[in-house]
Amino acid sequence: TTRLRAASRVVTDGNCVGKKGVTTGKVVQALEEAKERRAWLCEEWSRYFDRLRPDERSIYEPPQEYDLPFHVEEPPFWTQFRYQLRRASVVAWRNRFSKTIDCSIIVVAVIAITALDGVTEVSLDQNPDIPYEVMLRPLEEDLSTIFQQLFSYSLIHQIQYPL
Repeated sequence: TTRLRAASRVVTDGNCVGKKGVTTGKVVQALEEAKERRAWLCEEWSRYFDRLRPDERSIYEPPQEYDLPFHVEEPPFWTQFRYQLRRASVVAWRNRFSKTIDCSIIVVAVIAITALDGVTEVSLDQNPDIPYEVMLRPLEEDLSTIFQQLFSYSLIHQIQYPL
């Protein structure tokens, strides 16, 4: 029987990669250890399997052979398209009454909302009242008036909703 080597000799990336790159001797050693582990596992499995009772062994047996399924002929594209179109039209015909009611409710609601207050104004028109000479050569005492006039739109509510 093959025994596993001690855990202190396990090869890792830190052991294999040196300053000059991968050390091939360590890589070969890692491959040999992996081969030994596989051989050990195979022997252990064979021993375990030999000790099983016949009824326990049956779950590990391969399944019985069976024939491949027959090839199923699929309908052509246009036939499937015709079936699906017919099915969709039957469903649409069954739902025509509820769809008509839903559409009518939405149309009436949109008309009612727009008729309540007319067109929505997005912003209020408020032009600053600042003389041209003050804008061209402002004095320090005029700055507060200029800023108040220029940014007065931010102090008022801009959007007017209907209702």
